[in-house]
Amino acid sequence: MPVTPALIDSWLDMHRQACSSQEACARELPRQGPLWIYGAGRFGRELASGLQQQGLSVAGFIDQRAQGPVNGLPCIPPAQDSWHGHCVLLGIHNPGADLTPVLALLRPHARDVLTPPQWIAACPSLSHFWLAPASRHAPTAQDLAGAVAACADAESIEVMTELLAWRWLGQPMTRHAAHPDPYQPIDVPYLHGRVRMIDAGAYTGDTWASFRPRLDAYLGLEPDPHNHRQLLETLLDAGAQGAAALPLAAWHQREILRFTSDDAAGHVTADGFPVQAMPLDDWQAWRPTLIKMDIEGAEPEALQGARALLAGGCALAISAYHHPTHLWTLPPLMQALAGEALAHRRVWLRCHSHNGFDAVYYVEQCDGQRQTPH
Repeated sequence: MPVTPALIDSWLDMHRQACSSQEACARELPRQGPLWIYGAGRFGRELASGLQQQGLSVAGFIDQRAQGPVNGLPCIPPAQDSWHGHCVLLGIHNPGADLTPVLALLRPHARDVLTPPQWIAACPSLSHFWLAPASRHAPTAQDLAGAVAACADAESIEVMTELLAWRWLGQPMTRHAAHPDPYQPIDVPYLHGRVRMIDAGAYTGDTWASFRPRLDAYLGLEPDPHNHRQLLETLLDAGAQGAAALPLAAWHQREILRFTSDDAAGHVTADGFPVQAMPLDDWQAWRPTLIKMDIEGAEPEALQGARALLAGGCALAISAYHHPTHLWTLPPLMQALAGEALAHRRVWLRCHSHNGFDAVYYVEQCDGQRQTPH
């Protein structure tokens, strides 16, 4: 898409506004009196603990499934009015929660309702995936212009605008409802014909299942031991043909990494269990036509290890929500790695879940002759 200075300036203004409002929230929160937290799940409990460690008063939790005290604090259903007139912080950070009805429920009765992007500067220890104080990750005009220039359609720009408004200002998103199918959005023609897929971050086989009717071959990489076992069971129970599942991580070089499991996902850490990591270019002879990456923030390193496949015309579906900067750094990185091979291929951005999760960059498959980079 053409880069307009007005668009870039509006995003930079949004970022400056976010830095100012988040810092103001962090200063004002101690004066808000006892705070209520909506959501008594793990993230909500971590928020309560983080606030208490800073000496802030937490009155309790509000939760639709309230069944008594949580971590020594009252946990009440929204129908009880103890929280009326108080400041409520949303303790929800996941792809499945629609916050729009929650905000509609709380705002008429609360003194104020703060979404995670609005209160994160007051409790930065809860930074996770894209969620972080805006001041920690400031894009330049060149960064944003590079991302815009890569995008093939106006919908990508609208999605990016919504993502930035949510991440920085806490304005709930709506456009994800139009794109409910991760990796196969109907308005993104990035794949042509049958598919030979490398699935980096294969989890337990959900992507394999969704692509099964059009797969000629499948290679799932899943370093988490529990998820890898379930992936094998999924493929075995389905009698999958032409499919393999390996306990490997995608990386920029052959290396032994350490991983830590965190519920459904694993990520590189200084300690943890050892995992063999390999560059995806090691499978160039396997002739993949699609690389999907959902690998907990290691996408830049894995892309560096897939330089030959990028230049060869392989389609890409790359997650862009595991780190605040990936939204504007991944398209220029792919361009730098693939060079002219990417210049005439379309790139789209779509978001498939609530709250900025499952944001994915799609790069069009090249039907021309594959070129081996020198």
